[in-house]
Amino acid sequence: MKHTTALAVVALLAFAGTSPAQEDAFLRNEKRLTELERQLNLLRQENAALKRRIEILSLPTSEAVEAHLQVRGISGVSTTDEAGRNLSEALERVRLSGSFSARYDFSENRTDLSSASEDTGDHVYTRIELGIHYDLNDNITLGTRLRGSFIGGGIAGLNAPGDPASAADSDTLEIYEAYALFRDVNMFGRLGGHVPVSIQVGRQELLYGDGFILGNDSFGRGISYDGIRFIQESGRHRTDLFWAKLVENDFVTASGAITPTAAPDDDADIAGIHFNYRPVDDTSLAAYALYLKSWGNSASIPFGPYEEASVLTLGARLSGSAMQTLSYAVEAAAQTGKYGGEDVKGAYGVKGAFRYESIGNPQRPYLAFTAVYAAGDNAPADGEFNRFVPLAQDKHGLLGALDLFYASNLKAAGGELGMRPLPELVLSGSYFQYYAVEPADNAGGWLPGGGSGNYIGAEWNVGIGWEISPRSRLALMYGQFHPGDFPVAADTARRLYLAIDVSF
Repeated sequence: MKHTTALAVVALLAFAGTSPAQEDAFLRNEKRLTELERQLNLLRQENAALKRRIEILSLPTSEAVEAHLQVRGISGVSTTDEAGRNLSEALERVRLSGSFSARYDFSENRTDLSSASEDTGDHVYTRIELGIHYDLNDNITLGTRLRGSFIGGGIAGLNAPGDPASAADSDTLEIYEAYALFRDVNMFGRLGGHVPVSIQVGRQELLYGDGFILGNDSFGRGISYDGIRFIQESGRHRTDLFWAKLVENDFVTASGAITPTAAPDDDADIAGIHFNYRPVDDTSLAAYALYLKSWGNSASIPFGPYEEASVLTLGARLSGSAMQTLSYAVEAAAQTGKYGGEDVKGAYGVKGAFRYESIGNPQRPYLAFTAVYAAGDNAPADGEFNRFVPLAQDKHGLLGALDLFYASNLKAAGGELGMRPLPELVLSGSYFQYYAVEPADNAGGWLPGGGSGNYIGAEWNVGIGWEISPRSRLALMYGQFHPGDFPVAADTARRLYLAIDVSF
């Protein structure tokens, strides 16, 4: 407007000595300048609005919604819940996670290594999961994971529970995890100084290491526990102290029906302490003690059945990497106590895994080696139980791809070779040999038909892995197991599966 005023003054001073034609020209120029001034102001307003929109888009989601509503003068009307809290702030406290897995699985002779029983079949297995975590405040989190797993073609377990003819026993929809996590709880008060401890109460996974002792059934339905865990973490060390109920039979019969009177006390519990220390960023040293207590034949334990038992497991694990090319993990555990009325002695298990990858090569070739040794029972009738009890061991990925054996009365070793012809494509091949530590078990024969030999057999696998994206993967695997020292005719076992895994 300053420019317009100045021009008007100049025009008035000039009117005294101008002709009518000149006066018309001044008036036309003044109108043109006024219109240009108006358009300039409109552009300034649009530019300010555009800057505000850019600022809103750069904000977190909840703040962007709030700012957008403030511009329209309706803030605080539709963004507050009944308690008066801002809904946008509440949404910022919610974290979602999830996964989807589907697998076509074909197998032949995997159950008893015999074609006479016609144990050949295929199925489609699917597992889908949704996790919801809500931070009530900076110190309390409520977490839940809903998981459904089912075999395609089976009648849903909710419609036909306990019907083995319809594969319903493999169809589940469950609350896999449901817990409350309390952070920074000063349990010792002023006497012990400020020692922050987190407490996690409810249903939760107990996964340590690669699942050699406590796993989560990574290729199946999964294993979670009802219990309580105390977590003390500071700097480079973390200590977990936990107790979990495996089986509760006080008010439930074996079939799951609730009864007015207590059933026999066939409960089973597990408790433990796990300590982990990282001396440097790429090295981890762990030690643990686990105690399993079972008061009877608790056949419904996820990884049972266990007889009456009180087994103490002591173990340690060292894992890490060096120069970004070599990775390693070595774990050893020993057991003592009683199992089925026998004294547990000389029961121990060891696993070692090593992998070398040439990261300087565009194809990134790698070589991996795995070995397992787990004690067996050399004299089942002598009152001593020498076999290593694998507790909740994750059999998938322990050795090979056929998932035939747990680490109990077993010694095995093998290797894997692989490469990346493309950055997202992995080709691999592996070979393993299996031996029984002792040829006989409590039933008088470890191998089918009461075999007396120690050589169980050999397995080979070939696979293709395609990393579709950082959070999705497609895998195709084929493997065969060729039996060894069997007193009866045994047949080759085969497995082929195609799996896709997606997570977010």
